[in-house]
Amino acid sequence: MKSLRAINTLLFTALASLLLASCGKTVKCESVDIIPRPISVEKLDGTYKLKLAKGENWNTAIGKIQVVTDKTLGEEAYVLSISKGGLTIVSSTPAGAFYARQSLRQMIPAEAITDKKVTAVVLPC
Repeated sequence: MKSLRAINTLLFTALASLLLASCGKTVKCESVDIIPRPISVEKLDGTYKLKLAKGENWNTAIGKIQVVTDKTLGEEAYVLSISKGGLTIVSSTPAGAFYARQSLRQMIPAEAITDKKVTAVVLPC
């Protein structure tokens, strides 16, 4: 009877550890300090949580962000829009979209890159 209880306790502990590890950790982007400095930054109320899918890294997550073409923008210009509903990149060329993704990468806190338990970053709108 004692050995059965010990096995149950061990199984419960293992399962609880797996569940806690799979929950992940969330970090917050505290500031929008990106280089080169944008022409303008407009902060709105709210936040958006950028999450990693299973097996994903930050580069693949950022690579899947919707890109909208607007030919009225300059060749390397972009608009990076963060709202409660998601992220959108507006650019006229692939170069503009590339620079928008680079700016977004700079907003990901270093902890999110180095700590494999981090599965989400909260970004300001």
